[in-house]
Amino acid sequence: MKILKIVSLVFVVTVGLVASVHAQGLTDGILVNIPHEVVVNKKVIPAGEYEIRKVTNNVNTVLRFFNRDEMMYETPALPISTEKPQVVEEQKVVMQKIGDEYYLTEVWLQPDRVGYQIPLPSRARALQQELERAGH
Repeated sequence: MKILKIVSLVFVVTVGLVASVHAQGLTDGILVNIPHEVVVNKKVIPAGEYEIRKVTNNVNTVLRFFNRDEMMYETPALPISTEKPQVVEEQKVVMQKIGDEYYLTEVWLQPDRVGYQIPLPSRARALQQELERAGH
């Protein structure tokens, strides 16, 4: 009888841990090595190795950036339509150079082959439009 109580307790603790991870919505992640500093939404992140994790609550998707298990930053992300003609088959991040700075604009995760767009800050959008008008 004592063994049954111990097994039941271990089961309840395990179910509790699984439920707490599931409640946080941590579903996907990607390890990336960013070779130079990059702007993510409104924050400059230095070069280095990061784990980007997708967290989903009932309303929004958020991408969290971890460096050595320490959360450095989180940003809202918009799902990219899966109706795009070319669905990305592998995990990757997409950076865009605008002026002298790099901006992280997309994160693609496996296994669901879904991409997430990170909004450009307003100053980057303004500079992008200015460069396009100037013909660069």
